[in-house]
Amino acid sequence: MEISLNIPRGHRQEQFLDYLNSALRERFLTSCGSVAVTAESDLQIWVQGTFALHGRQIEMKWQVTKDPSGSLSKLSVQAVDPSVPENDWHTAVYEFVTSVLATTVAEKQQKFFRRTLFYYIGPQLDGEYWLPGYRFAPAYPGDADQYLINAERVVCIDQNIWAIDEDHASVLAEERARRNSARLSLLLNVGLYRHDHEKRWVLPILDGKLASESSRFQLGFTHPSLFLKDMPKKGALCNLGSYKGSLAARYRIMGQLESLPGEADRPYRLVFIRLKGFQEFAALHVPHLGRAVGVTSDKQLAVWRKTECEDCAFLSLQGLEYLTSRHVQQAHRVIRIRRC
Repeated sequence: MEISLNIPRGHRQEQFLDYLNSALRERFLTSCGSVAVTAESDLQIWVQGTFALHGRQIEMKWQVTKDPSGSLSKLSVQAVDPSVPENDWHTAVYEFVTSVLATTVAEKQQKFFRRTLFYYIGPQLDGEYWLPGYRFAPAYPGDADQYLINAERVVCIDQNIWAIDEDHASVLAEERARRNSARLSLLLNVGLYRHDHEKRWVLPILDGKLASESSRFQLGFTHPSLFLKDMPKKGALCNLGSYKGSLAARYRIMGQLESLPGEADRPYRLVFIRLKGFQEFAALHVPHLGRAVGVTSDKQLAVWRKTECEDCAFLSLQGLEYLTSRHVQQAHRVIRIRRC
């Protein structure tokens, strides 16, 4: 069975595939999939599994085909067992695909809360920050050793995500959190990283004394207060951040908590907008930073000041990452920024 789609590449095509995946996840009991390129340069993506259909379970293969131009040309469906009559599933599959197309047009979505954890080495973050589209805060505000500078910290990016289902919300939240963590790494001048699923050697302390042998333990963090179902209210879990940090800071000072700089109290496109902060950073770290990233005059900086494009600002952050990785010789520097 083949259903012609002819959906051109773009947002509408991505939406249809997201809704199709969501609908298939609800029906599949087990599944597996693969991707291949044909001799005609068509991209074929198929998934196969036990499909629940009107009280029956039929092993079926679903395949979408993209032509070289990127258009989604067709959807092919067939029973894995050729002995299963097509009449047993043809009408139900056609109705299923029609409902997916209708849902795509209607853009039915729900709001989900998602929390993504990141880690860094340094003093505790001084509070929660409400930035455009998300909340950035320490995941464990009650840490008793907040001022240790060589301790691992856990921070969270909390988001309300409009998505099709739970899995779709998790994918979107992860993608956005990683992009925002790159920008926060620059603003804090620390490298935010995700949890490593591995075991490492540690020095256990038993009865207040250092054990005679090391032990290997799983890395990770958990706490009863970590699991939330909804976005917390402002100031409910911890104090608000103070915005006392500085992009021009050259040293870490014992006894000071980690804090976002004042440049972060507006959208990220303003990182380079405050001329004073930009000149201080450039003078301290890279003397020719402004010219190297294309800011040749105050007039051009003023043009950047008026832009509404967050992506353009992030391109400049990527240029800054490249320059600092070559010129800034610090133990904690922004070369650990992850690219979008």
